Amino acid sequence: MGPHEKINAIRDVDFSTFVDATDPPTEECYELAHQLMTLILKYYKAPKDIGPTAVGGICFAWYDKELYADIEVYNDGEMAAITSGSMGKEKMANNIDVWTIDVLPFDLLITLQKISSLFSDEIY
Repeated sequence: MGPHEKINAIRDVDFSTFVDATDPPTEECYELAHQLMTLILKYYKAPKDIGPTAVGGICFAWYDKELYADIEVYNDGEMAAITSGSMGKEKMANNIDVWTIDVLPFDLLITLQKISSLFSDEIY
């Protein structure tokens, strides 16, 4: 299943089974997530995971054994990115960076550069 299909598959999630009341993504969130994914695929690799956020939205995640990065699209149209990790779990909690993505594609390119440098990758 490709990244755009994974976004659409979130529509099949039964959010009523979540312990915490999580709002499903809105149509606007799906549209923005698809736009964002198109840009991500143009400049970087597809995320390892795509799923709903805990606060209403869609999350794109990249990770390995020691590093984590995600981009989250929220139901209100806001977007944020998170990176964490470096040299083991003990240092992960002390090495977290969170920022907003305000202007597409400019802020997204800066975000992808941060994520790619975390994983020692290169953007396209």
